[in-house]
Amino acid sequence: MDRVLELLSKLPDLASPAMVMGLIISSGYAIAFRALLGGRRGKLLVFLLASGLGFALGQSLPFAIAPQGCTLGEIRLVEASIGALALLFLARRLQA
Repeated sequence: MDRVLELLSKLPDLASPAMVMGLIISSGYAIAFRALLGGRRGKLLVFLLASGLGFALGQSLPFAIAPQGCTLGEIRLVEASIGALALLFLARRLQA
């Protein structure tokens, strides 16, 4: 048991404040997107996944190509929001 706890303690902190805030923001985008555009309940799950993936991509991509812009703590809000919205519209387009 001690060995398992030791291995788990070496894993990165997956519940960092930035990660939690990113999940809250991307979930809000997905819920608002579905509320504005309507649709079945099943679409909400697709929108949650698309928004979360887009938010993560938008958050991580600028580290390689651009200097830091508008941030909310560790979150690159503008770039992450653009990524989330782009994948939300792509998901909507693919489901139509």
